[in-house]
Amino acid sequence: MLAEGSDRFIEGIRIAGGYSTPAVVAHVWRRRYSANEWIDLLPTHSDHRLLPAGDLERLLDATHTTITDQFQGHILVTYTTRLVTARAI
Repeated sequence: MLAEGSDRFIEGIRIAGGYSTPAVVAHVWRRRYSANEWIDLLPTHSDHRLLPAGDLERLLDATHTTITDQFQGHILVTYTTRLVTARAI
């Protein structure tokens, strides 16, 4: 069974030709972030980098307040890492 979200990589392998049927392994992992750690990370996301400075500042302030007040200062983020492999034939 193919892991959700890997379709474009699998299709690229199929289009290239010369490879076995792609296999996908998914690894789910979690990371706990403090409010400050999350605020440091948010501006690195491309959609946030595009925001005008004032909008970004308001977003970061509101996010920090929400994490601090409603989540005891920490959030748990779940990530899924997918490895797509295929053998040359």
